[in-house]
Amino acid sequence: MTRGLIFCSTKIRAGRLAQALRVEGYNALAIHGDLSQSQRDRAILAFRNGSIALLVATDVAARGLDITSVSHVVNFDLPEEPLTYFHRIGRTARAGSAGIAVSLVSRSDDSIFERIRRTTSSNIQEMIRLTSPGRRSYPTLFLPPRPYGPRRGGERHQRGRGRRPARRPPRFQRHRRRY
Repeated sequence: MTRGLIFCSTKIRAGRLAQALRVEGYNALAIHGDLSQSQRDRAILAFRNGSIALLVATDVAARGLDITSVSHVVNFDLPEEPLTYFHRIGRTARAGSAGIAVSLVSRSDDSIFERIRRTTSSNIQEMIRLTSPGRRSYPTLFLPPRPYGPRRGGERHQRGRGRRPARRPPRFQRHRRRY
């Protein structure tokens, strides 16, 4: 793999995966929405000029990137929407060059993967299926579990960051406490 782009579902997972890859000896950086624009620009520049081999990104951070020499795209977390899947894998094999897209699919991702498979007319090959945990030869990554299902904003409160206002006791009880 000369230059790879790895997609994660959350900013925390992207940061922790990049850190775990660096611990294992890979030259990786994370790019996500919590980084400043100058930090993102530096990471993209380092990826473009080849000083970084792996760029771990979220969908929002990778939107609008035009990097021509990506040899591999890895879906560490599958996207919820098939269209997002196509945007991700479209980052490789640009300008007539060859490219490889790999998706890591867990049992909980089966329904998402089948929806992607039905939507696409291209042939998606199943390469390796690990059915039993057995003995692992790969490093354990301490990543938080992926949140499944659609994300919706919570109820917005008018007063003080979602806290309930303090209950005031009735007037008579307030008067009695003073004595």
